[in-house]
Amino acid sequence: MKISRRKENTIVFFKNFIMTATVLGVVSVLIFLTQGWRLDEKFEVQRTGLVQFNSSIPNSISEIDKKPLPEGTPTKNLATPGRHEFSIWKEGYQTWWRQTEVRVGEILWLNYARLVPKKITEKSFLNIPNLKNAFVAPDKKKIFAISEDSNSEAVFWLIDISDREPKISKLNFNSNIFERNNQTSETSGKDNFYKIADNLKVSK
Repeated sequence: MKISRRKENTIVFFKNFIMTATVLGVVSVLIFLTQGWRLDEKFEVQRTGLVQFNSSIPNSISEIDKKPLPEGTPTKNLATPGRHEFSIWKEGYQTWWRQTEVRVGEILWLNYARLVPKKITEKSFLNIPNLKNAFVAPDKKKIFAISEDSNSEAVFWLIDISDREPKISKLNFNSNIFERNNQTSETSGKDNFYKIADNLKVSK
């Protein structure tokens, strides 16, 4: 049985129409989702904001208004606009907590959470008597320190904190690279501190 030319054109038209409508529908849904629009529990359309979670301890549990998310950090989740309570925690660590506002169509970055252990072991590595001053190098890997000995002379130290175990070295400099602050009527009776010459720098 032969299909007439008119019926054939009608079938082709409807096929193209359905394909075009499907593509437009998918694109519209994707745009709808990327703009933060979602259906809430009441099946009402509402625009949301995105919250990004991350912490110093990976695979920690993130919560929004005390409701845990299914995935550990790093993770992300959509939240309704307004003020919410956010927390990140893990067994053996103190809970990180913030209360802040989620805005429509914006990303809230909570990727700076540092979890501190509940049991902290204190360990002293800097045992320099009569420490007067300390300067941290720009790379945050060294500390230049000045102390005063029993003869009121300056003692210089270089502390390498780039490894887990700090390394302390005593430095020998000529006395002309520093000068003591002069006592005035305002500073009389107070401890004097050393002033480092401008040409003295801590090398990286």
